[in-house]
Order: sequence, then C-alpha cells, then structure tokens
Amino acid sequence: MTELSEQIQSALAKPKRVRNGVQEVEQHSPKDLIEADRYLAQQEVAQSGALPIGIFRISPPGSI
Repeated sequence: MTELSEQIQSALAKPKRVRNGVQEVEQHSPKDLIEADRYLAQQEVAQSGALPIGIFRISPPGSI
C-alpha cells in the first residue's frame, strides 16, 4: 500500500475535530468515509494490475 493510502486510513481512524474545553468530538461524515473507501479501492485495483472490464460474446436471440 502506498504512503498516501496509509495516511488516509490513519486520518480516517481518528476524529475529524476534538475540542477539549467543552468536550466536543466530531467524526468524519459518512460521505467522506465513502469517498475515501472508493479511492482506496480504486488504488488497490490499479496496483493489482487486474483489468476492470470483462470480455464476452453477445449473440442475439434466435441465432445459433
């Protein structure tokens, strides 16, 4: 895994913001988590060398 991917995972494991005076903790939004998960998945596929497409034959109905 690349250094950027590791930094993203580390940042997402921690709260987004913490205030000590009032004891307020803000977590990352679900949208941010989903976008980061998509990005990390895309990076993993890109590094694996797998093709994201499939090749198959289509034949119209009624033909042999």
